[in-house]
Amino acid sequence: KNKRNQNLTGTVITFGSDFSGLSSQSVALHTLKNTYGLTTGLHHNFACDKAKACKKLITKGMDPPDHFYDDISTRSKDAPGLKNTDFYQYSAPCQGLSSLGQQNPKDPRTLLVTFAVQHVRTFRPKCFVSEQVALFGAQTGKFKKLKDWLVAEHKRDGYDIVEKIFITKNLSVPQRR
Repeated sequence: KNKRNQNLTGTVITFGSDFSGLSSQSVALHTLKNTYGLTTGLHHNFACDKAKACKKLITKGMDPPDHFYDDISTRSKDAPGLKNTDFYQYSAPCQGLSSLGQQNPKDPRTLLVTFAVQHVRTFRPKCFVSEQVALFGAQTGKFKKLKDWLVAEHKRDGYDIVEKIFITKNLSVPQRR
């Protein structure tokens, strides 16, 4: 939540995401809107993911974005759809972070998160979610330095940071993550 945030009820909330994966942020926003009967409209500005299967799902899915980008590291700051986004979501690619992956903080895919930090700094969304794997949120361990840097950068940009761990099985999601 940005300190300059304002009430968006009755308006259109624009959103975009990097490392979009299966576009779960779009599904979640529409589910919240429908579950709580919100009058706020939703508009999907942009999505970005390198995986071809994800691109196909996102661009042919229930809420395709106006703009799709294949690579955050080569996307121009002037690319259409990036400005005036109210809600932004990103997750660092999990191959280097996950307990099923390499667990290497210096994995080049993990370090792509720096582009997401730069996106927040440049475009100043009203709020954002940085979703990470459980090991990333640990208070100790090999990812602590990266996590502390990420939080410090967003605080430096004036954002209030709230850290929360969600266990999906407690949210009626049929998986244990």
